[in-house]
Amino acid sequence: MIKQIFSEEELKLALKDRTPDIYSGKIKALGKAYGFSYPFLNFYNNPESGTVLSVYYGSAVVCGACDEETGLFLREIGVAEILMSEESYENAFSDIEAKRLHIMEYKGENSGISLLSSDTPYEKVYEILKDGFDISFDDWYTDMCHNVRHGVSEIFTLGGKATASKMFSVDGISLISLVAVKNEHRRKGFGNSIIRSVSENLAENTRVYVICKDELVPFYSKNGYKTAGYCRQINLYTGER
Repeated sequence: MIKQIFSEEELKLALKDRTPDIYSGKIKALGKAYGFSYPFLNFYNNPESGTVLSVYYGSAVVCGACDEETGLFLREIGVAEILMSEESYENAFSDIEAKRLHIMEYKGENSGISLLSSDTPYEKVYEILKDGFDISFDDWYTDMCHNVRHGVSEIFTLGGKATASKMFSVDGISLISLVAVKNEHRRKGFGNSIIRSVSENLAENTRVYVICKDELVPFYSKNGYKTAGYCRQINLYTGER
């Protein structure tokens, strides 16, 4: 039976026997950033399967092996996108096509060189981001500003030419995302520099991960990353993402 989680204490209890991973990290980061009183964010637990869920604006994260009951629950509450392990996908959603994503862990050596900035105005960060992602300023700013303010996320830039974000650092695990280089500065090594610098910065205290599609594996591989596993991200309404 699936139960809603209403407090930080309940969430900690639901996750206490889990080995920290990107899924539990994402869920805990949402709890830290937004708490338990916003209508657009809910947490759930299936005690029988040990599955913990977060549902944020229709996007769900599944921590633990998703069983058939949990899969049906996610479909019934109108979730659109879901991030889950391959095991969860095969157990509950294999009828929907989903592209497999790489979970890559940073294994590089520290060069001791960093020219990163973490105080670049949001408008200037967005000028870099929009060249790499189809993303609206209002949607990105609302979420990222909140996460930065609550100490969950951090935005890094490199000379106004490239950017990358720490999405969270939880339980000794960090996740990097939103890596982008301005169009006029591409193929000049700035992408390599930003990902190496941010990864080295975070690797001093945590294990560092990225989630990426097949076509980005060579980029991360040459910058010190190794494939550590796979996950699935699906859209329940359109199939493969």
